[in-house]
Amino acid sequence: MNVRPKGTFRARSCLWWNDMIILMGHIHVDPPEIDQFIDDVRLIARNATPEKGCLFYAVNPDAACPGRLVIAERWRDQSSLKAHLETPEVLDFVHNWQGRMRSGIQQYQATHEETFLG
Repeated sequence: MNVRPKGTFRARSCLWWNDMIILMGHIHVDPPEIDQFIDDVRLIARNATPEKGCLFYAVNPDAACPGRLVIAERWRDQSSLKAHLETPEVLDFVHNWQGRMRSGIQQYQATHEETFLG
């Protein structure tokens, strides 16, 4: 049995990437429009697959702030993200929501990842 002291963690795996892209932040929309926004994001998320370079894609309402959604995405590389942003679904989404959303999303480059907890 492997027992670790309470409050400690162990990195179980480490993967090295060539400039993996991480998008983190939030988007604000009017609270009455949040359900439609999430439905529209689902159309985009269906095409954000590992085969196309998407390692993680999540858009979730922030329980502490009505109308605010937390965004977290991981992409294999910049070219995968660029290809995603140029799809008809994303272009239509941006056209439909431009002016109705405020964004506070940052892009980060990472060269490796490790399992933090678990």
